[in-house]
Amino acid sequence: MSTPTTVAYCGTTGSITGPGGITEVFDWTVNLDIDTHDVISMGSSDGWVNVVGCLKGGSGSYKSYSSGATVGPILNAVFNSTSSGGVSISGAIIVNKCSTIVDVTGLVTWENSFVFSGDISASGV
Repeated sequence: MSTPTTVAYCGTTGSITGPGGITEVFDWTVNLDIDTHDVISMGSSDGWVNVVGCLKGGSGSYKSYSSGATVGPILNAVFNSTSSGGVSISGAIIVNKCSTIVDVTGLVTWENSFVFSGDISASGV
């Protein structure tokens, strides 16, 4: 029996590379979907069920001061919890929602939601 779990990480630095160049990220959240699967050893006589964790996928959102990303194409993303060390998550993403936010001073920021496509690399987690 499988038990899905979602683990959330957040941070303050990162970059998105795509057709529009490189976009610096100043705030992000990544949700990694973890699933567990039963594994049974042949000849095991102790009766205990063993499970192994598997990274199933991921999604999230990020904020930046330039759009740099369009909805649809696959982009390369790197998300870091701090400028050095800490959690680092990277992979190919597809932006599926893009919002523009203008504050009272006229500062324009972009908030994008995404899903990972393919392999996800995570260190420090």
